[in-house]
Amino acid sequence: MYLAAAVLFLMVVLTTCDVIGRYVLNSPVQGAQDMTEFGLVLIEFSALGYLTSERRHMRADIINTMLPPRKNAILGAVCFVIALPFAVALAWQTCTEGLKVARGTYLSPTLSVPLGPFYLFAGFGLILLCVEILLDIVRYIDEARGRHFSDGDEKGLSL
Repeated sequence: MYLAAAVLFLMVVLTTCDVIGRYVLNSPVQGAQDMTEFGLVLIEFSALGYLTSERRHMRADIINTMLPPRKNAILGAVCFVIALPFAVALAWQTCTEGLKVARGTYLSPTLSVPLGPFYLFAGFGLILLCVEILLDIVRYIDEARGRHFSDGDEKGLSL
């Protein structure tokens, strides 16, 4: 999470310098778009698994607020069971493409930075997301079975 925050801060500074350079000095920062795109990859895929583990994603609570805790846990487990194959497919394809890109000479347009490491970073982040989805399925099943855990108890993980 701290990596994502640090990269976001650097992106804000870079974009500010680029805008000032472009419109005031008539000299934009070379490669600012490439660096911003790399930053977005780092932000998204470093925070994805963590946010899932903390249940801090945005969600519509219209149905959740009307359900009792047990049914809410069942709904959560069903949602994650549905999401898991998609996350696995996305992770698989990203890693496959990342290996292909890493073997080739795919470079960013302006800075000529190799793109392979960013693809592989995204794949690693998606693998962590898949693991976290599996853990959340177990947690929701535990909650549905009436086992309530405190935050200090590994969020209810019992394998």
